[in-house]
Amino acid sequence: MELWLNSGELSVPGIHKATAISTLLQYLKIDKENTFAYGDGLNDLEMLAFVQHGIAMGNAKEAVKKATDDITDTHNEDGIYNSFNKYGLI
Repeated sequence: MELWLNSGELSVPGIHKATAISTLLQYLKIDKENTFAYGDGLNDLEMLAFVQHGIAMGNAKEAVKKATDDITDTHNEDGIYNSFNKYGLI
C-alpha cells in the first residue's frame, strides 16, 4: 500500500502556503511575476492560484489538475526537473 494513501493534512484557518509565499515575497521585495509552485494535494490549491505559474504534479488530485496552468509528470518521472526545463529555469 502506498504510504500517501494514509496521509492527512492539518491547517489553521486562513493560513496556508500562499500566505507564506506572500510574506516571503514582501520580505524579500520580490514581485510574484516569476513565481512558480508545484502541488499535488488539495492543501496546495491556494498556493497554486496565488503564484504566477501554478503547476500540478502528474499524480495530483483531479481538482488540483483542473485548477492549474499546467501539469507536469509525476515526481517519479522527474516532473519538477522536466517542468524547470520546459520553462527555461535550468
